[in-house]
Amino acid sequence: MSTNGAIAIATPHQEGSFLAICRAAAERGQLARVYTTLYTAAWSSRMRYLPIRTLRRKLERQLARRQFPGVPHDRVESVALVSQLLHVGSMRVPKAHASAGRLLYFSKEHFDRAASTKLQRERFDAVVAMNFSAELTLKAARNAAGLAVLNFLDSHPRYQNGFLQEFCGLRRASHELVSPRFERRIERELDVADIVLVPSRFVARQLEEVGVPGEKVVVEPYGVDLSAFRADAALARSTPDGPLRCLYIGQISHRKGVCVLVEAAKLLSGQAVEFHLFGPLVSPKVLANRPMNVHWHGPRLHAGVAETMRQGDVFLLPSIEDAFGLVTLEAMASALPVIVSEHVGASELITDAVDGLVVPPGDARALAAAVEELLESHEMRTRMGTKARERVERGCSWNDYGNRVVDLVLERGGQRAGTPRRSTSASGER
Repeated sequence: MSTNGAIAIATPHQEGSFLAICRAAAERGQLARVYTTLYTAAWSSRMRYLPIRTLRRKLERQLARRQFPGVPHDRVESVALVSQLLHVGSMRVPKAHASAGRLLYFSKEHFDRAASTKLQRERFDAVVAMNFSAELTLKAARNAAGLAVLNFLDSHPRYQNGFLQEFCGLRRASHELVSPRFERRIERELDVADIVLVPSRFVARQLEEVGVPGEKVVVEPYGVDLSAFRADAALARSTPDGPLRCLYIGQISHRKGVCVLVEAAKLLSGQAVEFHLFGPLVSPKVLANRPMNVHWHGPRLHAGVAETMRQGDVFLLPSIEDAFGLVTLEAMASALPVIVSEHVGASELITDAVDGLVVPPGDARALAAAVEELLESHEMRTRMGTKARERVERGCSWNDYGNRVVDLVLERGGQRAGTPRRSTSASGER
């Protein structure tokens, strides 16, 4: 074992919270190793040799999703490539949503086995791993007397399934529901973890209700890239006299409340409101019989989300359940007024009617009324968007998040070793 607080990271793909933790640990000289699947930094360097400019740019955008910018290349190692390639390929097959979901969980299990094997040869003091792909990895950490940290990105499956059945009427066979097999896997991961990181009290309450000890659970809200998502995006939007452009960015699914959005749009037919949806089609049924004022534009790479924010006047996220809903912060950082449901974890950062509007989940009439309220007042939209930007500037950057998590890991790891380290974290729940 090392003695300087070395942290190993295991994540099957680049995800915002993991990238922030990796960067903070690397900047402080405490990053031991990052295990992931498709790591494309070496491939990207070869793209300059492609003679076709449009193809080169397209490939560069795709490869950027599999890199860890700001993290030393020699600290990142690819494992479990084949299973991940199978999953990525399945997502490109039309009408293969159920198969893609099964392959996603299979690839995470395979990644967990591969990462845990690698960790047996490494020296570290703590491991941070992603839910659904962490059981064996966290056991390897415990076996090496290291701190086992589960970064729990989602709602508990029992609640995710329950909300989808209650509000959307989904049956057990739906591909949007988590299978009993993987619910049991989550229970084992929660049991072996020393710390469970969650992004909201919404998720913390769920874990408390299923019996996870409160001292294990730490609420650390996610961050946003304040340089990529800027307040000057508001200058590019439509004039007060144009139709109100309501943006939605995310999966086109029941879980994200798209069916509620469509019903709200029907209630607002005939008014000067347009709904523009960007995201992958997970459940085609939610767009069936959509009214003329709802436009689906297909998926957006994350690199294009900031530009898409410039196209709207209001941002909507009416999720049935959403552990956090990172895109909410991205909209707020872009000075967009936001309307989110109470089941979006990020709603906990919003002061209702000040820097956003919060509505009950599954309530199309309440969502339509909130949109109508903003439609009637350009001044309210401007004021709320300004307040939203000010809110995320107060401790909501990814740098803030990464350093809080590293502080937490050092503090808890030091306590386990009998040499407590004082945390410098200024926020977050302990």
